[in-house]
Amino acid sequence: MAPSARLSPEGVEKIKKILDQHTEENANKVPGAQISILDTKGNQLVHYASGKIVRSDKHDEKRDLAVDDVWRGFSTGKLLLVIMALQLAERGVLDLDDPTLMEKHFPEMAKLKILDGYEDTADGPSSKKALWKDRQKPVTPRMMLNHTCGVSNGWLDGDYREYRMLVPPMNPDLDAVESFWQTITDPTYFFFTMEPGDRFRYSFGPDMLAIILEHMIGENLGNYITKNVIVPLGLKNTYIKHMMEPTPPLEKLYTPYMRGANGLEATPWSEETNYNRSKLPSNYAEYKVFPEGNKHGYSVSGEMYYSAGDYATILAALLNDGVSPTTGARILKPESVKEMAKPNLTPEQLSYRLFAEDGPICKKLDMDTFNPGGNIGLACAVQGKDRVMPDSEKKSGRKAGSAYWYGLGNSEWWVDWESGIAVTIASHYFPWNDEAFRAMVDELEGVIYDALEN
Repeated sequence: MAPSARLSPEGVEKIKKILDQHTEENANKVPGAQISILDTKGNQLVHYASGKIVRSDKHDEKRDLAVDDVWRGFSTGKLLLVIMALQLAERGVLDLDDPTLMEKHFPEMAKLKILDGYEDTADGPSSKKALWKDRQKPVTPRMMLNHTCGVSNGWLDGDYREYRMLVPPMNPDLDAVESFWQTITDPTYFFFTMEPGDRFRYSFGPDMLAIILEHMIGENLGNYITKNVIVPLGLKNTYIKHMMEPTPPLEKLYTPYMRGANGLEATPWSEETNYNRSKLPSNYAEYKVFPEGNKHGYSVSGEMYYSAGDYATILAALLNDGVSPTTGARILKPESVKEMAKPNLTPEQLSYRLFAEDGPICKKLDMDTFNPGGNIGLACAVQGKDRVMPDSEKKSGRKAGSAYWYGLGNSEWWVDWESGIAVTIASHYFPWNDEAFRAMVDELEGVIYDALEN
């Protein structure tokens, strides 16, 4: 078990001050941010929010961001899928290295081919034709979780965006569920980028595994995670929703922002927008969610919402060898926690080390920027060496062996077993890996470790 940690009172005040400075209204830095730091006993070492945001229920008004407001987690939701998979592995339901599950439970995905480059057509060098080849290797659940399954993430991958320029755009009239299904099954829009197991490439693998697990257990992701994670941990500000359902209560939502040519601008929820939905669509009664129907709309890459405090509560259970320090519920065995944070990949598999390439909603990030010698666990990264912060004082940060990951809306978490802390820092704006958010997290991390009194 990790040691119990303390932060100096001066350090706590400095952390709050940093958050205030980076979220100052009209400074065009970070619109608002929450931070929650817990120790192995579940004590809140820091629990704070700062910033003034546009209201989601009244778009012409602003309010202070609250500590229990919720934000869309994007890829931070993959952690809950890992917990689900490891629970099923503990019960003997799932073998993480089973090479047959995709063909059995996701045949639409199994039929997709590997993009093998392009050839110029008779129309000239500006017109290209995609070349395809059959997949030779099987895909296992572990590959889907450690991002070596052979597919990419269409939001963050340059090759995927290049291919999409060659095909007709998706039907804009598709609802969120059908659009999501088409994104990961339709050969017109999705494909393998390499042989499974060859190398790391950030992917939709966890979303593929979520659909497989729903078929295996005959239960949808939302019900399972609610019963086996949210309720046992006593989470009060966590929502997992189907894509066709409305977002959580508007008065608690942190309105998302986008940084554009004119600076930060709010993009509030509306009745019409699939992914920022404020009400049920008129045709919702026709939807039959799995297992009653065939609608797989629980995305671990987008449809989970929580406060930083609730998310840190999940992390505290991992910090405490799989047991909630507040409710006493065990969500994982100690060996499963170790399995999650164990380096999975060989140097050859890690020859490609980009988390994301530059694009409309993200900025490029290479693993070596913060984690030279690092590795990939199950839907998380593993710190290879003690992190050194990029400030003039070269302060230390999270320790080697820490697990961490990000969310597309500029959120980040880490669990540092050596130091005895679980940390969640969250904003809610794009592009991901924005310089302002990165600068805030770097400054916070240096101060956090400077203030530790283990």
